[in-house]
Parts: sequence; C-alpha cells; structure tokens
Amino acid sequence: MLLSELFGFLFIILGCSMGINFFYSFYYPEYFMVPPIMAVICMCQTVRADPGYIKVKIEKPERPTTMQLGFIKNFSKWGWIKPPRSHGSSWSKKVVFDFDHHCYWVGNDIGLYNYRFFLQFLGWLCLGSFIALCETFRFFVNCGAYRDTFSCKMIYQHTRHIVPLYFVSMFGFFLTLNLLGEAARRFRRGCSYIDYQQGVIVPKEKNYHFRLFFGSGIPVLYQLFPMWNSLNIYRRADSLEKNCIQYFKRNDIKVVYKYD
Repeated sequence: MLLSELFGFLFIILGCSMGINFFYSFYYPEYFMVPPIMAVICMCQTVRADPGYIKVKIEKPERPTTMQLGFIKNFSKWGWIKPPRSHGSSWSKKVVFDFDHHCYWVGNDIGLYNYRFFLQFLGWLCLGSFIALCETFRFFVNCGAYRDTFSCKMIYQHTRHIVPLYFVSMFGFFLTLNLLGEAARRFRRGCSYIDYQQGVIVPKEKNYHFRLFFGSGIPVLYQLFPMWNSLNIYRRADSLEKNCIQYFKRNDIKVVYKYD
C-alpha cells in the first residue's frame, strides 16, 4: 500500500472514529452510530475483496501471424486475456472484470466483485457525514445566532471534538456526494466511464447496470449491507471469460491459468 493510500485509509478511519466518539460522548441514540460503523465495515470489505482479477494468461506463439498479433494486441494486456468490459489497472498490472477505477482512499481496484461494496461504503459514509455535519453545524448556529448558553458551553468545552468533526464531515459529505453522483451517471449510461469513452454498445434492457449489481440477493439486506455477491455476478464473469478463451483458441493462441 502506497503512502497516499495509507493516508486515505487512515483518514477515513479517523473521521468515522470521530463521528462515533461524538455521538457516544454527547449521548445520542445508538442508531446515530450505525452509519459510521457500517461505513468502516463496507470499506474493509472493499479493501479485502478481489475486485475481479482475470486469472487466465496467454502464451504468445513463437512465430505469430499478423492476425494473431492484432488479436493479442486488442484482446489482452500484460499477458492477461481481456474479455469485453474488462480493462487493465496500471496500479496492479492486472486486468479486472468491469474495471471502474483504482481508489486511493481504500487502496484497491474497483471492479465487478467489489463495486457494490464500494457504493455501500460511499452511501453509509455520505449519510454519516451528513448527520455529523448537521449536528455540529447546529451547535454553531444555536450559539452564534440564538446565543444558546448550552451550545456555546459545549463548543467551548469540546472544541477539539466539534470543530475538527465539522470540517471533516463537510469534506466527507461533499466528496462522497460527488462520487455517488458519478455512480448514478454510470448506471444511467449502462457502462463505466472507460467503456463510455470507447463507445461501447450497452444492453438495451432498462436499468441493466443497476440490476447487475443490486438486483439480486435478499431484498434490502443485499442493497444496504456488504453481503456475499449474487450468483449473477459470478455467472457474468465466467461467461465473459469462457467466451474470450474460445476466441483465443480459435486463433491458435494457447491460454493458461495463473493464480498469482
């Protein structure tokens, strides 16, 4: 993990810890602590989950034809096969199913297998940041505008808790809101931004991309919590991989499984 990724990871942990400590210290109801706790859990799941790395490599022929060279150039990267919608990550030097981007905040590539966990992390963090921002802002408004003695006393006695949390939650809220907006645009396009730039033809089924990631599993629980992925996710990856392998074999290019 790079230094920048470590900083991002620790910053999120610190921000969520500040929110939990704030709600606990000021005797808020327990459910106020759910969003920051869930944000940490979803982030850890995003970090540890395999984003969908391709496990199949090609063996380049000793004397490849011009057609084979063109095929290898277009449908492989760094020796890994590259099925449709898959792209190479310059960070890991691997090819990822439905690759979206490499997130320096969590230190992992975001792809088919962990994209849902990533969006759940953003959603919970956005909600937790919004609540913390509103509650800390309320202290400032009550003290400054209404001269509320209790609010002024709390700000004076707990400056090192309230003031840093106010700025951290503001930053977290607008950052996650922007990222969730980009995710909404991805669902509306039906493909990732990389595919969109390359002019990929998307399925005509309504809400196909959203249903791929969130349309299966136990209702509500699957959408809100980092449960295991549905079989549809793995079926999609298996189908794309098998079709790509068949294309290589038809062009007399050998493929081998590598699990490193």
